[in-house]
Amino acid sequence: MSPSTLPNVASQSTLHENVSWKQPALLLVLSSLTLSLHSVQGHAQSFTEPDEQWVESAELWQAHVDDLNEQLKPPAINHCEGLISHTDALPVPPIGQSPYMNLYLDPAFNTRNRRISDSRDGQVHRPMSNDAQAWNADESLLILQRYDDEATRPKFVLMDGSNYQQLGDLSISVAASDTLYWSHHNPLSVFYVSDEADHAGQLQRFDIATGTQEQIADFAPVCAAHGFTANGGLFSKPSIDDELFGFQCGVDNDSSIVISYQYSTDEFHTLDVGIDTAWTLDQAPQAMPHGNGFWYQGVALDTQLETASTVKTDSIAFAPNGAKISPVQQQTSNWTAMSNIGYGELEHFAKESSAPTYFSEIFLVNANNTDAPEMCRIAHHRTFGTEANNANYNAALGEPIATMSPSGTRVLFNSDWYDSGSVDTYTVELPSFTRLQLEGRWADRLQPNMITRIAQAGARFVYSRALINEGEKPVVTTGTGRINGRQIDVEYVSKVADKQVPGSCTATIENDINDIAFNCNDTHFGDATYNLIRQ
Repeated sequence: MSPSTLPNVASQSTLHENVSWKQPALLLVLSSLTLSLHSVQGHAQSFTEPDEQWVESAELWQAHVDDLNEQLKPPAINHCEGLISHTDALPVPPIGQSPYMNLYLDPAFNTRNRRISDSRDGQVHRPMSNDAQAWNADESLLILQRYDDEATRPKFVLMDGSNYQQLGDLSISVAASDTLYWSHHNPLSVFYVSDEADHAGQLQRFDIATGTQEQIADFAPVCAAHGFTANGGLFSKPSIDDELFGFQCGVDNDSSIVISYQYSTDEFHTLDVGIDTAWTLDQAPQAMPHGNGFWYQGVALDTQLETASTVKTDSIAFAPNGAKISPVQQQTSNWTAMSNIGYGELEHFAKESSAPTYFSEIFLVNANNTDAPEMCRIAHHRTFGTEANNANYNAALGEPIATMSPSGTRVLFNSDWYDSGSVDTYTVELPSFTRLQLEGRWADRLQPNMITRIAQAGARFVYSRALINEGEKPVVTTGTGRINGRQIDVEYVSKVADKQVPGSCTATIENDINDIAFNCNDTHFGDATYNLIRQ
């Protein structure tokens, strides 16, 4: 199908949304709210009232309320809620490439998608790799690869993680595996291993804010001690505590070594790979999330690269042949994204009949239950990949990489969009996504003795409020809420004396997201307006 024959997506349910009213990047700093291990899903959270002797002292009551607020835990997110989860065959409706930065609805799955890059002919913008998250830890920034014309190595493009504006290229020239890995804790740091001739094998921590870098280890001497160079090495994602790293040296005579590096102890361990070993030469060992070992070619290894046990790497049983699996997202480790192309079946793009299930699809999996994992289908990517005929670039760069944000509420994927001659990156904003961050402590403009705490997960949140008057029995309110665009809807229960009083509130955000007016109603207080000020 020629791109010129496709209908213009701008005429098909295109959503024009200005995102500039949201919080800018680097300001999405969540409050340091201590969370407990019990969950709240769709119901008001109940707190135990203290003994009567506490009631006479507002100071003691406040201490009790603060203790209870620290028990708030964000509600669990089901990223598949409201999305298609059946496995029926579906057509791939033909639509033209969306205008840059405009939202459009995927016609098969009704999800909100946005093209966030604007590649010229022969240019590629795409996520870095299947095992690297594009967003940083607090989702205020993201990084894409950009390949110009027929370039074989990418530039790294820094972007605002909220409104997707390009902020410039990072001053990192050549990295092993062409990949950077965000720190899991510092939102302004990335890790990479240099592949430049004079610096190959140096593990660097790059500071986004200052543009400076710090060498934290050097794999090159370890490679050299075993007769190998660090040039052309492979680097893998560190553990969640940024403690354990894996690297493969360059290959010589079909042999090499892989290296384990532990940051806190500055220890290196090696394993021979390649010819005359049980290991192939196609990857560096992947640090386990909690830093207690590595996954490597279907085997669990300890931190010293000694065999621990054999494990399955394809535990998601229903994954279709050829599916590429992204890393699990950081904040809820059971969720992952997959992409599938459907090579040999691309003629379905030109047909009005249904295509095979998962053809040209991006889909999500919650693999918590490996026997019956939860799944939903979220977008058609419409890429030709290596079968593209108009690619003045390495056509394999058009193969889709799907990567979730740390919160799991957004998914990036790349596409050549019906062999258009370039590759762009798109984001799927799931129903659980919101740019509005409410988490933290809020004061009441008219009632300084009213304190509100909010714990948020995606577009849902739980909260507690306490009205404290000296010598009076406090009023405690707990509830749940949901954010839908600029509107906030809340259901709550107030504990007044011995009564449980239900009610509801609504608020619409205009420009100031640190000052919100809630219009509320219940059978005890009637209509009331509360102005919350972020502290």
